[in-house]
Amino acid sequence: MSTLLTALFLPASFGLLFAALYTSAKTRDWRTAFLLAALCDSLFAWALTETLGLFNAIGFAGILSGWMAHDIVLITWLMRRRFQKTEPATDYTDKTLISRINTNAIKQLVNPCNPLKSVKSVVEKGRRFLAENGVAMPLVLGLILSATLVTGIVYPPNNYDSLTYHLPRIEHWIQNGNLSHYFVPNARQLIFAPLSELLMLQTRVLSGSDWLSQSIQWCALLGTLVGISLVCSQLQLGKKARLAACLFFATLPMALLQASTTQNDMVATFYITTLAVCFINWRETPGKHIKSLLFGLALGLAMLSKGTAYPIALPFVVWFAVESLRFYKQRLPGAVFAAAACLIINMPHYVRNQLDGHPFFGGHHGTKVEVSAITPATFLHSVFFNIHSNFPIVLPKKAYESFAKLPDAAFPFRTPLRTGEVSVMPLVDAAKNIVSHVFKGTPLSRNARFYGTPTRLAGHLRIGDDVAPNGLHLLMVAAACCVLLRRKGERAPVFLLLASAFVFVFCIPWQPWITRLQLPLFALATPLVAAAFCRTGMSIVFRFPLVIMCLCAAPILLFNQGHALWPSPEKGWRAGRERAFFIKEAGAFENNYIKAAELVAREKPRKVGLIIGTNIFEYNLWALLRDKLPSLPEIRHQRRDAVEPDCDVLFVLDALKQEWDFQTPTDLFNFHKIEERDRYAAGDIPAGFEVIADFSKHGQRGPIVARRTARQTAR
Repeated sequence: MSTLLTALFLPASFGLLFAALYTSAKTRDWRTAFLLAALCDSLFAWALTETLGLFNAIGFAGILSGWMAHDIVLITWLMRRRFQKTEPATDYTDKTLISRINTNAIKQLVNPCNPLKSVKSVVEKGRRFLAENGVAMPLVLGLILSATLVTGIVYPPNNYDSLTYHLPRIEHWIQNGNLSHYFVPNARQLIFAPLSELLMLQTRVLSGSDWLSQSIQWCALLGTLVGISLVCSQLQLGKKARLAACLFFATLPMALLQASTTQNDMVATFYITTLAVCFINWRETPGKHIKSLLFGLALGLAMLSKGTAYPIALPFVVWFAVESLRFYKQRLPGAVFAAAACLIINMPHYVRNQLDGHPFFGGHHGTKVEVSAITPATFLHSVFFNIHSNFPIVLPKKAYESFAKLPDAAFPFRTPLRTGEVSVMPLVDAAKNIVSHVFKGTPLSRNARFYGTPTRLAGHLRIGDDVAPNGLHLLMVAAACCVLLRRKGERAPVFLLLASAFVFVFCIPWQPWITRLQLPLFALATPLVAAAFCRTGMSIVFRFPLVIMCLCAAPILLFNQGHALWPSPEKGWRAGRERAFFIKEAGAFENNYIKAAELVAREKPRKVGLIIGTNIFEYNLWALLRDKLPSLPEIRHQRRDAVEPDCDVLFVLDALKQEWDFQTPTDLFNFHKIEERDRYAAGDIPAGFEVIADFSKHGQRGPIVARRTARQTAR
């Protein structure tokens, strides 16, 4: 029942806001109304959760009451506008209440012919649209959206990042009733941008489960397609070009895979696309401060959704600031409003990070780069591998093996230039190094900047929600940029896109999952691809690769690693929801984890203590206990040397005896190194607890479950 409540309640709330904006005189374009409604509802979800957190009231009652108030206000406003619109200008002499009711308006509201006429009007518009643009592209687009929605519903969250920090932080927020920081070994639960999780929190609280958590990313994909269509309209492209652009992005392998996960890359992509829409509107209407404010709101939400929004949005912000200062009489007040809105949205998160001693903007221990580490050579290497990751090309095996044997093969590799040294030789050396690496298999020099396991540099074809090549789309983007750069009136958006890509590559080191982080750049490039091929009379050239992209989308959806619609027997969704959590760690670890969760549930504890490693599945325990117990016990992370006295059960998994030092970032994502370090064993369990199961024996990865002894329980 609660899942049905979320499935109907939140879309109805969005629909009311969309109707209110669409019927207003200023937003007659449905796409503009859609994006504005999404921005407003995102702001409302953020403000509601932050406000409830101040009173430790994040929970079902607070969230439901907030959204009910939201809907009541909208319904009242819509009814008032409807009555005002139909009320005749007459002077009533009768002062009774019944005489003040506009009977014509009531008849119009309850007339059963009105809904039928509305439906017929929509059907007629749809028929004309299909007659003008054909059936093929809308049909394929609808199939893709339907398939990704179904995939997100039938599969539980099983992505590594989702299970280690995206979803656990939501459970801790609900349990604590606020967004304050708490003790946890995985700092990413605290310091990373929280907007995507704040939106998922709404569905989690109202549904009581995670069935609809992945719908946030799917809605972001839908919103991104709407934003791309609107940008194409702003570039004066026709309906067929807009459809082709939407289909181009919808067939992007990483977009297909991200739409059914509980990560935040598609959410960030949506807000970056909305930022581009607001930027174009702001440039076209100087002097309107509301346009500047919308730009600031979109920027603030993008920054609160993911850290990659900072470098990608920087060129837009620089252009916005320079033009506001240049025409300060018209634009400067609006720019002040935009900056204030952006800071207000992000300030609570910044303050929480600062008070807890974490980086102000979030960030990550492994991505800390000294200025001296950034050189022309490192930048050239980053460009090469950002491009190479999008192609399933296996380079010579010798390159990876020899590179992996380097003693300091962790990021960053520093070759700082001396003070005052200006030379093109680092660029030349880097180019020679790359050519030698590709054709001769020689190892890369330490001029490269990497983050992650070097042996994963190979661009082999992997179809997963973290790693997927987008090679054909990248080639189309490159061709479109070359075409538009030859046209004088079309160069500005290309330069803006290239500037965003430049800052992105400069600021973010190469990572095995870099294609996932590139998703907003592909969204910004999509309208340019449609413009290049449609305005130059090469639309026929565009159709052939678009057909190939549509054909490639089918195997990606059917046979990908994490959310295959057609999995092997007894795998994926066919294995059951409980097993589907462990697709990335199937086998002995999966069995040990489920058995350990069953043992914890048998104890019926009031409080469960967690002593786990830094990048370990945590949400699996929350989900399994939620299914096995009538109500969730309190689950809190414990310090190794100071377990809270009211803990009934301890759940220990891959916990190190020494604090994590973060000196080698590759260790953070290399679980094999955990086996080589001094881990907790059954004999290291704190005093007052007895081990009831040890699944880590004989070299296996598995939890240790311990309960408080009878004497301690009696006390």
